[in-house]
Amino acid sequence: MESHMVRRTAHTLLLVLAALFSGLPQAPAQPPQSPPQQAQTRQLPPQQLPPQAVEVHRQFDMAAQQLARILANPAFRMFLYQEIQASPNKENIVDFNNFTQKAHSRPDLGLPPGVLNILSQALAGATQKLGEIQTRKELVAVDLYFPVAEHRKMWRGEEQLLVAFAPLGDEKTFTSITAYTAKDAQRVTLDPAKPPTIPTLVIAAREKASLQRPAGAPITAPQPGPGPAGPPIQPRGISSYIGIPFVKLLNVSAIEPWVYGAPEVYILIGQYSKTYGKIQRRIALDAVDNQGKWYWLGDPGTLYLPFDSTYYDATYFAFWEDDGWWSSTPVTATLYSTTVAGTAAGPPVTLSWSIYATDDSIAYLTIQNSVIPLNSDFYLGTTSPATGAKVYSNSYISFVVDRD
Repeated sequence: MESHMVRRTAHTLLLVLAALFSGLPQAPAQPPQSPPQQAQTRQLPPQQLPPQAVEVHRQFDMAAQQLARILANPAFRMFLYQEIQASPNKENIVDFNNFTQKAHSRPDLGLPPGVLNILSQALAGATQKLGEIQTRKELVAVDLYFPVAEHRKMWRGEEQLLVAFAPLGDEKTFTSITAYTAKDAQRVTLDPAKPPTIPTLVIAAREKASLQRPAGAPITAPQPGPGPAGPPIQPRGISSYIGIPFVKLLNVSAIEPWVYGAPEVYILIGQYSKTYGKIQRRIALDAVDNQGKWYWLGDPGTLYLPFDSTYYDATYFAFWEDDGWWSSTPVTATLYSTTVAGTAAGPPVTLSWSIYATDDSIAYLTIQNSVIPLNSDFYLGTTSPATGAKVYSNSYISFVVDRD
């Protein structure tokens, strides 16, 4: 693959609108050309917040206030700073329960007797209630971290610090975030749409299934010479692969407030083959978490599916942001048979996945495989006029469609 280049990318993209939510109208068999669609997010109404979540909020509020009081101690602030800096996790996340247990073993911090016990009790109560409502047991944990990257870089153990907690439920209904000052544990109200200028430590229920930092780094600019894939991939002829090798987040923070940190993006991919039937995948994009940076996902990589004459001339892609809460719910997409010569024909096929009711839609579209030319080239930062290759975008995301 040549320097940071998406090869053989789409010249034309025909979009078949998919019914992501029950009740939405089905897409027409011959849709007009359109950019990728961004669906309405669907969240539980605030009145449906489970009583266990209300109790989690109460315990989180208690923990935030108590932690703010303890952070008046300079030695404890430095202990926290060292633990965050030493964290190998994404966003330097610290497991709050482990952190508190470690603090119990540090008499040199000079904390008054019993202050950590109040913190531990609040965390135990919150964790218990999380376990009653969280269907993904790997997420039954409480994290402590700076969700805003600038805050992580800025704070070095100073007294100027806020301690907040991330509420559960529908982010779109949040009108404020509760926080406490580390100096005197005074309650303050924060704007969920705009992070404060003061570094803000957040107590949050775990959202990430894995805290491990992904390998690799975002691509920031094209460079001469072979790219990370090595030599260019040769065309595979009539039987091909369709996929997305490059992704850039543009404004996912519009659906993921700052208090939740980096987004957890995943993609649903679907096809239909007369030989294999429905082909449906859900792939987590763990490495794609910074906004405004291109990420190379392989060419061909994990976001590629094969197709040949036995397949419908369509591949469905949908980007989602994972909130991982409450009950699961189905999302559907309809693939329509086309009249393109040499491809399978048949009735409309409904694909279906089970996702979480609080997950947010970023973009969804169906690509007509036959209109993606082989060997069209896209270079980061410019568009090739010879091939007409381009990046497809909506207000949340940009991506490149590729056919090998």
